Amino acid sequence: MLACISKTDYICSNNNESCWYNKSKLYANIHKVRLLSKQKQINNKMAAKKTFKEIYNDELRKPTAAQRFIKEVSELTHRSEATIRKWLSGTQYPDELTRVIIADKFNLDADYLFPRKEEQV
Repeated sequence: MLACISKTDYICSNNNESCWYNKSKLYANIHKVRLLSKQKQINNKMAAKKTFKEIYNDELRKPTAAQRFIKEVSELTHRSEATIRKWLSGTQYPDELTRVIIADKFNLDADYLFPRKEEQV
């Protein structure tokens, strides 16, 4: 890692311009790594200064498992999330290709995944 290299560890065999350029590049990288490390420490301290209520509110903003499922199926089938919800409620029925795509994803039979209303009784 660049941060563990000191100025004396980088020795050039000659004193040409590329050697000085490489040294300055190395020092710039070391400085960048140190700055990123400090910024990470600052961010961690700021995150640690949240109240119990703020932590709870952050959790509320995260999507639920059901929301993640709907989004995943939506992206898989290139249909809207509203359409996926309609399939779940039974108000709409996906086309054959879409049923096969979803069935392949979950390793199940398409007819079993999407039974017709008369079969649901």
